[in-house]
Amino acid sequence: MKVSQNIGIVNALIRITAGFTILTFATSKLTRKHWKESHLLLAALGAMKVGEGILRYCPIVDLFESRNDHDHNHDYNKGASPNKSIQNLMNKFMSQEGTDSILEEVKEQTTTDHSTQDKMEF
Repeated sequence: MKVSQNIGIVNALIRITAGFTILTFATSKLTRKHWKESHLLLAALGAMKVGEGILRYCPIVDLFESRNDHDHNHDYNKGASPNKSIQNLMNKFMSQEGTDSILEEVKEQTTTDHSTQDKMEF
């Protein structure tokens, strides 16, 4: 598995600073109350943030980016990707004929929404 940097330098510096702050807090509390497992967990989380900042790699960001890439590769609307359907809608909207048809569709939809709303009121 090839790991590449996926966070910026400012984000890395913030992670390092926050990680050292959490780590310092947790270790100072851990010296007084060494039986508390929550302080040990905080120390581990702080160390993890420092490590993420130094390596400039966050596994959570990588997970979301890989899911986002997977979602973009998935076919929506029977073979059309969301970007293409949005592009088609924009092209339709930019032409005068498309604008009129979109306005008609919106008017029809609002009238049907109002009629169903009237039926729902008691």
